Amino acid sequence: MTDTPPTDTPPQDSAATGALATLRHHLIGILDATRDRPVAHLRLAFSGAEVELAWPATPSTDPPAVPSADPPATPATVSGHAVAAPLVGTFYAAPAPGEKPFVQVGDYVVAGQQLGILEAMKLMNRIDADVAGHVAMACVIDGTPVEYGQELFVIIPETS
Repeated sequence: MTDTPPTDTPPQDSAATGALATLRHHLIGILDATRDRPVAHLRLAFSGAEVELAWPATPSTDPPAVPSADPPATPATVSGHAVAAPLVGTFYAAPAPGEKPFVQVGDYVVAGQQLGILEAMKLMNRIDADVAGHVAMACVIDGTPVEYGQELFVIIPETS
């Protein structure tokens, strides 16, 4: 006789399963990208599904093991001008949920063009490009908490 663990979660519909698969994909990417940085709390939400993780972030604690995926580009592999977070907050890539992002990788931007929003204490702060050029990399995912000085974008400056 086999013991089966009790299930106290209802069966999921296909939309919830798809949302969870999307969250898993983003979670693996975030954990891979932050493998060298201490992360103490992570919350992802997508299409009604939500995943929240919290663990102690101490120098002696290794990050949790995750299945390896192709590692995303890191600031060390893309050279250019870094646009950093001017304060601690939550980064948003679009003006509202479900809307088109302000910029995407490959877009040409001018100095002063809005790249995103950083929410801090319920205040929305514009993140603007301070150089003209092409967006080479978006370093954070929409809805991600960021620290002061953390790289948000890498821009390859326009050459004259």
